[in-house]
Parts: sequence; C-alpha cells; structure tokens
Amino acid sequence: TRRSQSPGRRRASHSSLTKTPIGDEVLDTAPWKKNLLSLLVVYIVGFVGWYTSYKAGAWKSDPAPPSDPNEERTTLEIIGLILGYASAFFYLAARLPQIMKNYREKSCEGLSLLFFLLSLTGNATYGISLVTYSQDKKYLLNAVPWLLGSLGTIFEDSVIFVQFHIYANKARGANSSV
Repeated sequence: TRRSQSPGRRRASHSSLTKTPIGDEVLDTAPWKKNLLSLLVVYIVGFVGWYTSYKAGAWKSDPAPPSDPNEERTTLEIIGLILGYASAFFYLAARLPQIMKNYREKSCEGLSLLFFLLSLTGNATYGISLVTYSQDKKYLLNAVPWLLGSLGTIFEDSVIFVQFHIYANKARGANSSV
C-alpha cells in the first residue's frame, strides 16, 4: 500500500518550490510573454471587430463636402474646443504624479506594465483614427485638443516605459550584489 505524505512534509516541499533564489537569477520573461500575448489577443479581436463592421457596411457613408476653414465657428464648436483643451490638460496632468513618484522612489513597483501597453495601444490607434478620418483643415483644427491629449499621453507613457526599464535594471543589479 502507498502512504500519503504528512501535511507538514507537503507544506515544506511546497514552500521550498515557491521560493525564488536571490543572486544569479535569470530575468523572468514570463510576464513579458503574458503581456505580449494579451496585446496580441486585443489586436486580433480589434481587427476582427473592424473587419466585421467593414464588411457589414458600417463605413459606407458619403463623405461630407470640405468645409471652408475661414468659416466662423459656432458656439457649440467653441464650447467643444474649450472642453477638449480642458480634457487634454487633465488627461496629461494625470500621469505626472505617477512619473514623479516613480522618480522619487526609483521604482515602478506595483504598476502594471500591461496597463501602460494597452494605454499606449489605445492612444496610438485613437490618434491615428483622428488624423485618418478626414484631411479637412477645419476638422483637423477642431481635433487638435484630442490629438494633444492622445499623443501627449503616448509621450508620458514612454517616460514610464523608460522608468520601468531603468528601475528594473537597478533592482536586478541590487539583487545580484547581495
């Protein structure tokens, strides 16, 4: 007959398996693989959604005639622009405290790299969609606040990516010197 292990022995063997050795450890690539796989799934689902809507005729609208760029803006457009610039300001200002905190603590601990990868993807595709939707001068001028918010956030997220890289290297260097 076969004897089962005692609970104490099982716990000890389990805890010894979960401990990570400090020193000459190899960089764990599993989070990067998981994040890239997640991004790939998002891209595939997005492409399938776009392709399905394209084939269903969602994009078959007659383009509006170009507007006169010298035409005065309506009150509604002015209000929209004011709200757009305010939105861009707050959207850009929201990342600054995190960037400063990372810099002060020399760490990005607790931040999700996947969140910033998805944010970068969303802001890049949004910015591209704004520019490719119409080349009409008036449309592009009205889209400036949203382009500033989108492209500015891409810049700020890039700063955070650099911080991830720098502070991860420092953490690895500190672990290898222990």
